[in-house]
Formats: sequence, C-alpha cells, structure tokens
Amino acid sequence: MKRNTIFASLLLALISCVYAAEDMGAGALPGESRGYLQKQVDRGYTINFPKSWLTAPGWGSANDLYAYEAESETEEIQANIYIWQGDPSRLNLEQFFSASIAELMAYTESFTINKVTDKKVAGLAAKRLVFSHVMDGRTFKVVQYYIIDKGTAYIITGNSLQDRYPQYEPTFDHVAGTFRITP
Repeated sequence: MKRNTIFASLLLALISCVYAAEDMGAGALPGESRGYLQKQVDRGYTINFPKSWLTAPGWGSANDLYAYEAESETEEIQANIYIWQGDPSRLNLEQFFSASIAELMAYTESFTINKVTDKKVAGLAAKRLVFSHVMDGRTFKVVQYYIIDKGTAYIITGNSLQDRYPQYEPTFDHVAGTFRITP
C-alpha cells in the first residue's frame, strides 16, 4: 500500500507539470531578468523560487508545494517545480530511487532516462534524474532530485516541454540548490 502511495504522489507531481505556451521572448534565463529568487516557504523545508513565479500548495500532502512560471493568469504554464514530501517506506535513498524509477517506467508513456547523477543537496546525499516522457502527444523533459533525511523523503521536480528544457534547466537546478531542511 505504501508503494502505491509513493507512486501516486510521484505521478501527481509528474502530471501536474506543464503545458508550455508561447515563447516568452529571447534573452535572459527565465526569472533572472525580473529578479531571481526570494520566495521562501517553510513546510519543514525552505526553498527559493524566481520572484516572478507563483506558488501554491501541492495536492499530495500539506507539506507539498507547487511553483510555476506563467506570463499571465490566462496563459499556459511555461515551466513548473513541484516539491513532494512523504514517507519513503523505510527505504534508503538507493532503494527509494530505484523503486521510483520502476514505477515511472511502468506507468509513464515513452519514459526515457537521459541522465542519473549523484549530488549533494542541503548537505545530504541526493540522486538527480533527468528523463523525458510523452503526455497527451507532447514530449516533456523533467529533472528530479531525490533526497531522504531522518525518515522523510523529498522529491524536487522541474518540468517543461522538451524544447524549452535547456532554457529552464539552470533555473530548476538553482532552485533545487536553495533547498534546506529546517529543524
């Protein structure tokens, strides 16, 4: 049952991700030209987003958080970041990561792993996964950071259409780098 709960949360995070709209214009990295970062939230963790991004509660648990870039309230979302917090079912990072990939492979259309790397986030061991998938006939590219601390798992997901991913990847990585667990 816990495995299904983990997967349901992962799938919600993935499905929540983006339908990108029209080109936001040439030039600067998204968020940078309008002032980078400084939205902090405290839900057992803090994380900063570009100032221009909107945030909303996530829908998996009270501590999940969703942030997105849109030029206006009526425009489709350009990119988004979802932070999932939950129970890793007594799995260590490697086991949790492997189980998550197995679930994504089983339930995500055209799931393709692009790259897996070991990282440090907030001073903790983390896994960084970059993958692509198809949803509603559109190809998305996603980066996920997997972190476990003191029996709590965190997954930071950044998502955009595949052709826009190169312009958003630095933003996704920068935001993940601001993640801190609070006491």
